[in-house]
Amino acid sequence: MDIPPWKVQKALFQFARSRGIDPKRVPPVLGVLPALIRMSGSFSHSHRVVRDVGKVLLMREVPTIIVPVCPAYSHRKGVYTYQGLGEGIPLLVKAHLPFLQRVQKLLPTSQVRILLADHEASIPELCTAMGISQEEFSRRVARSIIATQRLVRSLGWEVLPMTAFVQGFVENVEAVEMRLRDSPKYCRFLRLETEERSEVYRKIGYPRRAYFRRTTQTAAQYVHLGEFAMREGYLICNHSTLNLAWYARAATGFLHNPIRIYAVKDSVPAEPEE
Repeated sequence: MDIPPWKVQKALFQFARSRGIDPKRVPPVLGVLPALIRMSGSFSHSHRVVRDVGKVLLMREVPTIIVPVCPAYSHRKGVYTYQGLGEGIPLLVKAHLPFLQRVQKLLPTSQVRILLADHEASIPELCTAMGISQEEFSRRVARSIIATQRLVRSLGWEVLPMTAFVQGFVENVEAVEMRLRDSPKYCRFLRLETEERSEVYRKIGYPRRAYFRRTTQTAAQYVHLGEFAMREGYLICNHSTLNLAWYARAATGFLHNPIRIYAVKDSVPAEPEE
């Protein structure tokens, strides 16, 4: 970890005092933090993210790692093709397994909860692109959850629908969208990101008119998930995507697993701002 240890140490002791957390818990967190950050991708390396990961580890004596994953979209050689939606184990679950097992060696008491993005069934353009109804999309996601639970049961991990675990995920995201669109700064980011991921949208099959709306909705979901995780003291594990910037902007503690599942630029996020 290239961040000066004293800067993180000072921030974590201040955080512990402000939350009434026993300061004796700070040294063990400082002991494991460098190894966690070293094994994570570059997006977890900024001082702000390192500090926020440390805060999350202080908030719960038994760390909980939440892992948002996409449904079982078709893929080839580890990259999404978006030619259809299956009902088995999603690509991201398999890709995250080795990383999460390494994390648990460092945090042996931690619990892992995989959150499948069941809300994506409510995107009309996505259902159309997959050639199925919303009801069938939801059924396939439900079967994926069952298949994934069988895979990770022996590890003691849980698999849940995103909307069942994250409070207010559906009803509160619209307010976050408005907040982002009303901010000149964030609206500029959204327009830039829309252009950067236009090839992903084209590959999925979205109509051009839906591009900006999809970028805004997804950003709002990441912000809401990040704010929820920090409020509850959950550590997020996430793959490489432009959306990692929204975790950083929401002051979220997260571990960047540097796996790339997209064939285009969306897999390469910009570095977070300090």
